[in-house]
Amino acid sequence: MIGISAQDVQLMGILSSIVLIVVLFIYRNLKADSFDAIGAKINGVNSQAISIVFLLLLAMSVSVAAQIVGSLLIFILLTLPASSAKYFTHTVFSMIMVGIAFSLTGVWLGLYLGYVTNWPVTFFIACIEALIYGIALLYNSIQNRS
Repeated sequence: MIGISAQDVQLMGILSSIVLIVVLFIYRNLKADSFDAIGAKINGVNSQAISIVFLLLLAMSVSVAAQIVGSLLIFILLTLPASSAKYFTHTVFSMIMVGIAFSLTGVWLGLYLGYVTNWPVTFFIACIEALIYGIALLYNSIQNRS
């Protein structure tokens, strides 16, 4: 399976489940802390605890995924889909959903193109994510002119 062992897939599945459950549990506080730290603190959100939990989840995800796909691809998948999504959405929840959709689109198209052409999958994923980001910037530029 593309050089990834069954144990790696299991580990990523378990880690993904843990991250999803924890993020769903802390979503409101994370959202409040991310966009209005002072207001969140006034409302009783423990910003330090939320930040520590989020950074631990991020560190675990990156450390496991980097062993499988490499640090450059992790950087691309952490930054470009979210950066692209912000130009098409107006709420945090929709930005998360669109970011996930952009990530999955890049990964699945990259896997397909890598299989068909026998070129490195990471090349295609990086190019697709960069293309999506370029389209997002163009869309934003057009929206700002209107």
